[in-house]
Amino acid sequence: MAINYLSPINFNNQELRGVVIQNLAVAPSSPSVGQIYYDTSDDTIYMCTDDAAPTWVSLGGDITEVVAGNGLTGGGDTGSVTLNIGAGDGIELYADEIRVAIGAGIRFDASNNLEVRVDDTSIELDGTNQLSLKTTAVTAGSYGSSTAIPTFTVDADGRLTAAGEASISTTLSIAADSGTGDGVDLASDTLTISGTTNEIETSVSGDTITVGLPDDVTIGNDLTVLGNLQVTGTTTTNNVETVSTSNGVIFEGTVADANELTLIAGVLTADRTVTLPDATGTVALTSDINDATLTVEGSSGLTGSGTFTANDANNTTITLSHADTSSVADVDNSGLTVVQDLTFDDYGHVQTVGSADISSDVDARITAREYKTSIGDGVTTSYTVTHNLATRDVIVQLFDNSTYDTVYADVERSTTNTVVITFGSAPSSNDIRVLITKIG
Repeated sequence: MAINYLSPINFNNQELRGVVIQNLAVAPSSPSVGQIYYDTSDDTIYMCTDDAAPTWVSLGGDITEVVAGNGLTGGGDTGSVTLNIGAGDGIELYADEIRVAIGAGIRFDASNNLEVRVDDTSIELDGTNQLSLKTTAVTAGSYGSSTAIPTFTVDADGRLTAAGEASISTTLSIAADSGTGDGVDLASDTLTISGTTNEIETSVSGDTITVGLPDDVTIGNDLTVLGNLQVTGTTTTNNVETVSTSNGVIFEGTVADANELTLIAGVLTADRTVTLPDATGTVALTSDINDATLTVEGSSGLTGSGTFTANDANNTTITLSHADTSSVADVDNSGLTVVQDLTFDDYGHVQTVGSADISSDVDARITAREYKTSIGDGVTTSYTVTHNLATRDVIVQLFDNSTYDTVYADVERSTTNTVVITFGSAPSSNDIRVLITKIG
């Protein structure tokens, strides 16, 4: 089945691959200008250059014209073509040779010797007729030392036109948060980095200076920690009278002295009562130094019982559950019959289930997203189709009402409710079927 393209195709400079030119034994009788075909009788491709009185030109690869380039004369576009080498500034013709000038300053003379014309500021002929660099004002010698670096000036020809030295400083300045320094003479002085006893220590290995904390650190004044503080030892001793915290740390235990507190993690050793409110039940924790009991009671749709006694390893189970207040049977729908409505009690139990057939609603929604019509009058090549789908996000498909082949044409989504379809030639009366589908 053929696919009919009724408008031009723009490949936007992309390759057309794997294409076979139309094979015909006889040229088409009603071609368009630019149309091509492959003639199977002489294995040649032809192109139409005139459609009024069809004229076909072979694309077999014949040379149509020879143009004389620089230094040449002659050429032509028919029959045998002759090219002549013409004389010019760069070419000289002799009876049995051709001489070529190489640039403005180098050429071959009449004796076929290379002739050099020197007219440059950096190259000259010396007394023996040899090429040499022109002299400059630079004094020959060595430049630079441990206290000076060499400086040079280079011209556009790469020659040194000036040379000298620039002194470098050998003193390193020293600064800190406090105090002053006279600087360090890099040639004779030694720079020393000292630590603070029990606070900072320093060491040198090769060309690396290491600054760090000693194994046992003493902080002489206040210590402020902006991030997290993690202590991984086994004992923390706090010899202060006041402990302040904003992070919810709880110290459990007895205070034997105003200057001492002991933190016993995970063990309740002091009288403590915690009440946890619950909308459907009551949970209370009471404790003393020797025992702790957790009691759970159920109410208002929540059932449960059990106790947890801290010192009784055999009584550690608490059970909670909702009372079953639902009596709705299972619902098994199929097709377009779906669950439509649900009702629940105060505890989330399903009380009623309603079902509905949504076939007609689905059909109506699909129909509301589609439009179809037929176009063509044998004269007009452009048609405006009004679909009223209120969006440019539509898919437009065309097919021939006679052959039912898919048809391609230019489609412009001109507004949210219309498309403009343009053909290369006018389709016959109602010959093109238009299908439009809304997306999204």
